[in-house]
Order: sequence, then C-alpha cells, then structure tokens
Amino acid sequence: MKPKQDWGNSNLADYLLYDEWEFDNAFRLLAGSDYKNNNPLYVIDNVSKPIKDLSSKTQRYLVEKKLARLEDFWNSGNKRRIPYPPSFFIEWALSKRFRPDWLDWAIEKGLYTEKQAATIDIALPFDVKSEFYPPELDIALQAWQAASANKGKGKPKAKIRAWLDSCKLKINGKELSTHAKKRIAIVANWDKSGGATRTE
Repeated sequence: MKPKQDWGNSNLADYLLYDEWEFDNAFRLLAGSDYKNNNPLYVIDNVSKPIKDLSSKTQRYLVEKKLARLEDFWNSGNKRRIPYPPSFFIEWALSKRFRPDWLDWAIEKGLYTEKQAATIDIALPFDVKSEFYPPELDIALQAWQAASANKGKGKPKAKIRAWLDSCKLKINGKELSTHAKKRIAIVANWDKSGGATRTE
C-alpha cells in the first residue's frame, strides 16, 4: 500500500505557529523534512507504523531533490538567507509553482490561509555591487516584507524592530546601530497613525 503522510502526528502544526522560520529550517519544512531530526516529517504505512529501510531512504532522497530545487530558485536572485514568517516562505514557494505536500492539510486545519493567487515574490533586490547601492533602504525593504508577512499581533513598527534585532544585519562589517534601526523602522513602517497597540 502506498505510504501516506500523517501530518497531524508530526511537529508541523507547531512549526506553522512559529513567528519566524530560520532560512535553512524553512527550506527543509517546505520540502517535507523535520529539521530537528533530518527525517521526513512523519511517514506511516497502512498499519500506522514508521516506515524504515528502503521506504525512508526513498523519502529522504525525494526531500533532497526538493531542497535542491528550492535552492536553485532562491539562488537565481540576489536574496538574503534570513528569517521570515512561515507565510512568507510558503507564498514564495507557491510563486515558484512549488506546493508543499502538507499545504492542503495546513489549510484544512486553519494553520495557513491560502492567497487568492500565489503571485507574491520577493521584491527585486538592489545591486549590492553598484556604487549607488543604498544599504539602509535595502534592509528597510526586507524588514517591510518580513513584518508585513507576519500576521501576529503587534504594531508594524514593533514587528520591524523585532525583525531587525533578530537578524543581526551589518553594513560595512558593522552591526546596525540603534540610530540606523530607528531610521530603517521609520522608512519601513506603513502605519503612520501611531498610538499604542490595541489589546482587544
């Protein structure tokens, strides 16, 4: 009998609730692998026991093929390998016509809301080798993308600052100063109304 995935008995539900996925972890999850043990998320046979030997080797081989494909897509542009919310990675993969095997299950369980059309892509990168390259504007664009894809609670500016603090980005070899983060957060913040976060 053909193996089936039992996503409900994996760690996937928890991973989909994370605020952000580390870059390498995101690719493994998109490919159907649990990055904590480097195995398929959860593959069972018709008697609900873990598949071993040849079947698990086959699953790992398929995961590696998917990982290579995702890497090719990502490396085709000049994009940074930094954390983003799960929805960002999912929508990017969909824009490349790569649909995770577990996506229908995630939608059914309310762990992801599918967009009307999978057209999202990472904005065109700046040419980092250009003499006109604006590093703070580049980082502001990345911060806006990450924060706007994060559907959790909180004001946009706070999400942007949290993302900047978590990424430890550098300009000319130096970590961003507090003043640089303030400037970037102002540029990337789409909510100019101000005020405290609503708690209702």
